Amino acid sequence: MVKVTIEATGHETQVLTGEIVNTVITTEDGCKVACIANSKNEVGAKVFIKSLVTLVNTAIKAYSFDDISCKLLHELFVLEKSNSTKRENSDIKASNKQKEQTEKSVEDAFKEFIEIFGKVVGE
Repeated sequence: MVKVTIEATGHETQVLTGEIVNTVITTEDGCKVACIANSKNEVGAKVFIKSLVTLVNTAIKAYSFDDISCKLLHELFVLEKSNSTKRENSDIKASNKQKEQTEKSVEDAFKEFIEIFGKVVGE
């Protein structure tokens, strides 16, 4: 079991228990994330995904002041998630391309070394 205590100025302290906790705390410096699961009782992927969807939906509803702002925030979330995924994929592609180029340049350097070494040994 995971147990979390939440304290906020002017609000009653809350204690929550369960199998998994996903939370984000915003600070002046950005966001701090806590993702905690009970390791003894593995949490299935379906439960994990459902917890993330609930976290996002609840956060958007809490931040919204009417139905229009709620819908707009949902759309903005989807756009940001899509853009984030595209950036991650392009970073992976760039990393793979750089790795291939490095491997190729190392291979070329090794071939050149063998060729020069062969000439030196032959003389």
